[in-house]
Amino acid sequence: MEVRKAAHMAVLKHRFNKEMDWETLKEAVNLCVQEEYFVINNEGFIQVGQRHYILSDDKRFGGLGEEQEHLLAEIIGRQTSRINAEFKEDVKEGAEELRKQSKISLFELLEGKKGKCFAHAPMKMEEDYSGKPYRYREVNLLLEGDGEGRAFILDAIGADMNDALDIRDSKIFINLASLNVPRPPRMETLKSKGFSYDDAKKIRLFWSYLDRSKKEQEAKLQKERQKELATKAEKEKQEAVEKAFQEAETLKEEYAEESTVALDRVLLENPPMEGIFYAEFHKEWRNPDGTKIPKGLLFFQGEQKNVDGKPQMRVRRAPKHLFDEFFTKAHLEFAPYDESFEGLEQPLRGLLKTLSRQVKNQA
Repeated sequence: MEVRKAAHMAVLKHRFNKEMDWETLKEAVNLCVQEEYFVINNEGFIQVGQRHYILSDDKRFGGLGEEQEHLLAEIIGRQTSRINAEFKEDVKEGAEELRKQSKISLFELLEGKKGKCFAHAPMKMEEDYSGKPYRYREVNLLLEGDGEGRAFILDAIGADMNDALDIRDSKIFINLASLNVPRPPRMETLKSKGFSYDDAKKIRLFWSYLDRSKKEQEAKLQKERQKELATKAEKEKQEAVEKAFQEAETLKEEYAEESTVALDRVLLENPPMEGIFYAEFHKEWRNPDGTKIPKGLLFFQGEQKNVDGKPQMRVRRAPKHLFDEFFTKAHLEFAPYDESFEGLEQPLRGLLKTLSRQVKNQA
């Protein structure tokens, strides 16, 4: 039995160890199925494409088992990895050649302009015409618009190139106006116009190519716009910080000169002293949302008063940049608070707690 197992395993290893292309690999696998070496099974370790296989445990083959299945899965896996890598490189080079022939953009083509256009249709899982899940494969296309609202396929490369070239050879074209609706033409509608079942399927597939290409380009443009806006916002923020630093020293002097009571007497005495005070946090401040206020830019002028023996506080003045990312209009109104600063709106409450510790450490 062991001799028979070794002999059959030698046959299988020889069959799959030699270098082969995708079609040759599929033929070799199909031969193994016909000879009953392989059995289609979703739990199998051997995989080629979307199908999985297990080794037959038929005694004719000497009782091939899981150990041999793992070995063959590894051998075939190396073949598919190499084939896929070579195919991807071929597709990349081929797509670049198609791109070089392009004279107009995809959006120009869809608007009815005449000329050659490169388009990339990404893979997508979607429902087919019968409502069943269908995996639309990736393909790169060279299209041509005739200037009269129609587009044709001139060339293609990628996973779905055979179907795309079949559309080309069948002289199938797409009416660009059909891309203005969210779904492809219905099979019944196309058949009622005289198209055969096969040609109707091809028209719907061609429509899917253009729809996927269009959506990918729209998403790409949206991403680029978002990136531009983010860059612009970051630049504006940096300019605002630079301006804030330029104005900071003058404002700090003004706030301090107008003060009538020291910060420590406001924060540490009980009851707190009434009056106008100046406060500054001397380190970088981090907000809960992750944004930061650079060292030297978190300062304000506050005002303290006692009403019926209870302290109230408000922000009297603060630089503009702090009202953009720290203080709110509510902070400009007097609010009562207790010894833990409860009653004041955040983030003022948290800032005062921190300043209180800062003042105690300096005392």
